[in-house]
Amino acid sequence: MAGHQYLSKHQRGIVSRYYQHADARLVAQLQEIVSELFVESKAGQDAAAAKLWTRALAALRRAGVEGSRLDLIERSRDVSALAALVGELSAGPKP
Repeated sequence: MAGHQYLSKHQRGIVSRYYQHADARLVAQLQEIVSELFVESKAGQDAAAAKLWTRALAALRRAGVEGSRLDLIERSRDVSALAALVGELSAGPKP
Protein backbone atom coordinates (compact mmCIF):
# COMPACT_ATOMS: atom_id res chain seq x y z
CA MET A 1 0.00 0.00 0.00
CA ALA A 2 1.50 3.28 -1.09
CA GLY A 3 1.69 6.20 1.28
CA HIS A 4 0.64 6.22 4.90
CA GLN A 5 -1.79 3.83 6.39
CA TYR A 6 -4.62 5.54 8.22
CA LEU A 7 -6.64 3.59 10.69
CA SER A 8 -9.89 4.59 12.33
CA LYS A 9 -10.04 4.84 16.11
CA HIS A 10 -11.81 1.47 16.22
CA GLN A 11 -9.14 -0.17 14.05
CA ARG A 12 -6.32 1.32 16.15
CA GLY A 13 -7.98 -0.20 19.23
CA ILE A 14 -8.09 -3.61 17.60
CA VAL A 15 -4.42 -3.44 16.59
CA SER A 16 -3.44 -2.19 20.04
CA ARG A 17 -5.24 -5.04 21.80
CA TYR A 18 -3.69 -7.56 19.40
CA TYR A 19 -0.18 -6.54 20.44
CA GLN A 20 -1.14 -5.99 24.07
CA HIS A 21 -2.19 -9.64 24.41
CA ALA A 22 0.65 -11.18 22.39
CA ASP A 23 2.18 -12.77 25.49
CA ALA A 24 -1.11 -14.44 26.43
CA ARG A 25 -1.45 -15.87 22.92
CA LEU A 26 2.11 -17.18 23.09
CA VAL A 27 1.52 -18.89 26.44
CA ALA A 28 -1.71 -20.44 25.13
CA GLN A 29 0.21 -21.75 22.11
CA LEU A 30 2.85 -23.26 24.40
CA GLN A 31 0.19 -24.88 26.58
CA GLU A 32 -1.35 -26.46 23.49
CA ILE A 33 2.04 -27.75 22.34
CA VAL A 34 2.70 -29.30 25.77
CA SER A 35 -0.63 -31.13 25.59
CA GLU A 36 0.10 -32.40 22.09
CA LEU A 37 3.62 -33.47 23.09
CA PHE A 38 2.26 -35.46 26.00
CA VAL A 39 -0.18 -37.28 23.72
CA GLU A 40 2.47 -37.91 21.07
CA SER A 41 4.94 -39.23 23.64
CA LYS A 42 2.36 -41.75 24.83
CA ALA A 43 1.52 -42.74 21.25
CA GLY A 44 5.18 -43.13 20.26
CA GLN A 45 4.95 -40.76 17.28
CA ASP A 46 8.57 -39.62 17.05
CA ALA A 47 8.25 -37.62 13.81
CA ALA A 48 5.25 -35.67 15.07
CA ALA A 49 6.93 -35.09 18.43
CA ALA A 50 10.07 -33.75 16.72
CA LYS A 51 7.99 -31.15 14.88
CA LEU A 52 6.24 -30.18 18.10
CA TRP A 53 9.57 -29.78 19.89
CA THR A 54 10.74 -27.48 17.09
CA ARG A 55 7.60 -25.36 17.49
CA ALA A 56 7.96 -25.34 21.29
CA LEU A 57 11.58 -24.19 21.18
CA ALA A 58 10.76 -21.44 18.69
CA ALA A 59 7.90 -20.24 20.90
CA LEU A 60 10.14 -20.27 23.98
CA ARG A 61 12.68 -18.12 22.16
CA ARG A 62 9.92 -15.64 21.26
CA ALA A 63 8.85 -15.66 24.91
CA GLY A 64 12.34 -14.55 25.91
CA VAL A 65 13.42 -17.64 27.83
CA GLU A 66 17.12 -17.33 28.67
CA GLY A 67 19.71 -19.45 26.91
CA SER A 68 20.77 -21.86 29.65
CA ARG A 69 17.22 -22.82 30.53
CA LEU A 70 16.30 -23.17 26.88
CA ASP A 71 19.35 -25.36 26.25
CA LEU A 72 18.42 -27.62 29.17
CA ILE A 73 14.88 -28.11 27.84
CA GLU A 74 16.19 -28.68 24.33
CA ARG A 75 18.75 -31.29 25.40
CA SER A 76 16.49 -33.21 27.79
CA ARG A 77 13.30 -33.10 25.68
CA ASP A 78 11.43 -33.59 28.95
CA VAL A 79 7.74 -32.77 28.58
CA SER A 80 7.25 -32.32 32.33
CA ALA A 81 10.11 -29.79 32.49
CA LEU A 82 8.60 -27.94 29.54
CA ALA A 83 5.20 -27.98 31.24
CA ALA A 84 6.73 -26.54 34.42
CA LEU A 85 8.37 -23.75 32.44
CA VAL A 86 5.13 -22.96 30.61
CA GLY A 87 3.38 -22.88 33.99
CA GLU A 88 5.87 -20.28 35.18
CA LEU A 89 5.31 -18.23 32.03
CA SER A 90 1.54 -18.38 32.46
CA ALA A 91 1.85 -17.16 36.05
CA GLY A 92 3.37 -13.94 34.74
CA PRO A 93 6.33 -11.93 35.96
CA LYS A 94 7.35 -12.19 39.58
CA PRO A 95 6.69 -9.05 41.64
